[in-house]
Amino acid sequence: MKKTLSVILTICMIISICSFYVSAAPQGTAITSEAEFLAMKEDGAYYLANDLSLTQSYDKLFTGVFDGNGKTVTVNGEPMFLEFCGTGMNLTINGTVVADHAKDNGYWARGAFACMASGDEVVTIYNITNNANVTGFLEEDTATYAGLLGHAYTGGIIGAFDNQSVGTAASFQIINCTNNGNVKGYHCTGGITGILYLNDSAYTGEQFVKVVNATNNGNVEGVNTYTGGIVGRVYYCVEAEFTGCINNGEVIGFGNTGGIIGHTTNTSTIMRVCQNNGHVANNQDVASTAYAGGLIGYAQGTKSSNFAAETGAYANLVEYCINTGTVEGHKRIGGIIGSSGADGAYGLTHTRYCINTGSVTNWGDNSTSHAQGNAGGIQGYGYGSKANEYAYVTNCINTGTVTANNAEFGIASHFLGYISSNYALIADNMSTGTLSSAAGKEYAIGWNNAGVYDVATGNNKIPATNTHKLAYENGNEEGTFNTGVVDESYLLLGTAIADFNAAYKAATGATTDAMTMTIDGTFNPKIVVVEAAAPEITYPEVNTEPETTAAPETKAPETEAPVETEAPAVETEAPAQTEAPAQTEAPAQTNAPEQTDAPKEGGCGSMISAGAILAIICLAAVPMVKKNRD
Repeated sequence: MKKTLSVILTICMIISICSFYVSAAPQGTAITSEAEFLAMKEDGAYYLANDLSLTQSYDKLFTGVFDGNGKTVTVNGEPMFLEFCGTGMNLTINGTVVADHAKDNGYWARGAFACMASGDEVVTIYNITNNANVTGFLEEDTATYAGLLGHAYTGGIIGAFDNQSVGTAASFQIINCTNNGNVKGYHCTGGITGILYLNDSAYTGEQFVKVVNATNNGNVEGVNTYTGGIVGRVYYCVEAEFTGCINNGEVIGFGNTGGIIGHTTNTSTIMRVCQNNGHVANNQDVASTAYAGGLIGYAQGTKSSNFAAETGAYANLVEYCINTGTVEGHKRIGGIIGSSGADGAYGLTHTRYCINTGSVTNWGDNSTSHAQGNAGGIQGYGYGSKANEYAYVTNCINTGTVTANNAEFGIASHFLGYISSNYALIADNMSTGTLSSAAGKEYAIGWNNAGVYDVATGNNKIPATNTHKLAYENGNEEGTFNTGVVDESYLLLGTAIADFNAAYKAATGATTDAMTMTIDGTFNPKIVVVEAAAPEITYPEVNTEPETTAAPETKAPETEAPVETEAPAVETEAPAQTEAPAQTEAPAQTNAPEQTDAPKEGGCGSMISAGAILAIICLAAVPMVKKNRD
């Protein structure tokens, strides 16, 4: 009977293992060697059957599906792809990428997965982790390479998302991707990608750019302008959405430096539930005209005039975001946004329900006016000469120290450092931070050079012990602030967070809190974790013709239905002084990325169910065998 029991259990185990293997088989043709990888058809579907080491890049325009199948690719100096225009997913990349003029191959962009992503369809990068250090070109050329106008773009995963070389407008989505490598480049440098550029001038179809749950843990250094923890620059995109993005690395740039985005222009940018925990700063050893912000360095508007506060159509909307990192630089420095707006760039920038706990410092070494010497706990500078070019700061919290070091032009403010507008709105904010200006220009609300603030409806609160002036308004300095006070206990007892979450739920219809905090004598917010569904993958039609490769053909097991690719659980590390983020739902009734269900046939769910049934059968067989034995 013991022998019979062993046979039954062995059969059950074999059936379970075989069932799991068949169900888990990815689609397409298996890749087992570098030769097979380099010989892939441009529009095919492929998956890695084992780890791989590459000495050169795939040099054709790949438009198909490349599934890493959970395997690891080691790159040795060169990216995996030169130009990628399909779907890449489920992959870990190790090694190094170093730009070399002798091997530029016509591409002045560098990333561990690809130099650039470009095409007339949706380009999807999903569930890719990069551990490779990436060093791009550290100087600029005046020539044109593969549609890139002489700029050197560098990203941890993709050097540039840029469709201008194909003449039509693609859409880009980056979902559940992580960069752990250090990234260094010249122009447009980011932890995930250097630039997102969607040329929409000759296109009338639907377009979108979505970056969901992108995390950067590596240090990012930009030799020249536009440096961001996630993206260096967002340019000419009809609409770009960033949701659940987190930067934990140090971000250092020449100008326009941000924890998530360095610079966004000619684009409608929406940023929700993103967090920066890294040190953000301009290069101290260069006389730059640099701006720096905890989330965005410089948020410009769009050339379209179809944006107005009355309709809730903002050129830039930043909400439910947190900065805990130190932010410092030469000019226009802010805890959330360094600077917003520009002459001729329409659409106001609205920063709401955001929290800054990091210190904010304007070094003041290059400041030659008040418009440059400012520092704000939420935003440093806001352009506001016209009715549709101003800034809103509402329902935000600042607990960070704000310092302006220029002895003549230094302005320090809890909320918005400097603006020239009668339309600017700073309302329902609170701060317990400390202000310090070498010029003695410390203002609770901010400096308005050409307008006034509606203090009666502002409802901004600062500590009762604060004796700073309320605001500088069009040449007039207000008296000391003596209404709307809030002391530190309001934050430390959790009252502010309770009020904050109540307002957040009322505004969005969400049923869960957006922020939590620890009560340990300091204010430590923790951000909501966004859960993103796997993207819908469209596989090319199966080609029954054998493929000619440099190595013997290895065909993948065939399956009747696509394999479901589930989004991995998102585990985001909070700052060291906080507890792990609570798993909560994404904000409701917002324009967050569309939740697309993956195919329901096959996949891990059915495999687990089948395995469970087999396990029950096996367990049920044990007592029956034992009874017969007895």
